[in-house]
Amino acid sequence: MLFNRINNRLLLTDEGRQLYIKAKKVIKHFNEFENLAEDKVAHPTIVLGCSLTVSTIYLSKILSDLQTDLPNVNINVVVNNAMIIQNEILNGRIDIGIIEGNTIFANISSKLLYQGKMSVGAKTDFNVDGIKTFSDIIKYPLLLREKGSYSRDYFDSILGLEVKPYIESNSNQTIISCCQDGIGIAVLPDIMVSKHIEDGTLKNVYIKGVELIAPTTVIWHKNRKIKGAFKDVIGIIEKNIKPKMK
Repeated sequence: MLFNRINNRLLLTDEGRQLYIKAKKVIKHFNEFENLAEDKVAHPTIVLGCSLTVSTIYLSKILSDLQTDLPNVNINVVVNNAMIIQNEILNGRIDIGIIEGNTIFANISSKLLYQGKMSVGAKTDFNVDGIKTFSDIIKYPLLLREKGSYSRDYFDSILGLEVKPYIESNSNQTIISCCQDGIGIAVLPDIMVSKHIEDGTLKNVYIKGVELIAPTTVIWHKNRKIKGAFKDVIGIIEKNIKPKMK
């Protein structure tokens, strides 16, 4: 019994007072939930994953445009290699990824942004006369990215075997610096080494009949709807990378 009627007045019983206290707490929590839900709609959080090469070339400009054009969207950034970015999208920990290469997973959708090339680079005075075919590369000290990166996995797939590099690093700059010092031959996206070829510290090692591709793609889980802030973020990514397509 929640009420007693005394002199035409309704008075709460002990059980009624306890229920009233609990009801106030429920209403308070509901209001907090409603406010939180409204805030999430007005200020959504999107986790952006970038592979290492992409982050070096494009990330700062993308983030600058996101802050200017979408100030109400909270952006969290994760930088890692392409394979980890894809796995994190499948696990729901990353919403949008920008990677080199194409996805290998059926549950990930992708869109090509830029079709680039890979370069085989060496110091300008490094003797590469012995390289006549692509497989001849393994005779030289190789400076390669880690497994899981696009450039490494693509390189292994072209050779048809797994190689043991002289230097294996998740840092593009480490590989380039060692290449400039004549330590060995580097295989990286052309966009990372082209300026060093232009300044004369590196040279391209041309292999007849071989063209190595390096696409840049934006990826997301195929079950994700492309609308609202999610669509706007992808649009800004495309704006910053798509003009570079050839």
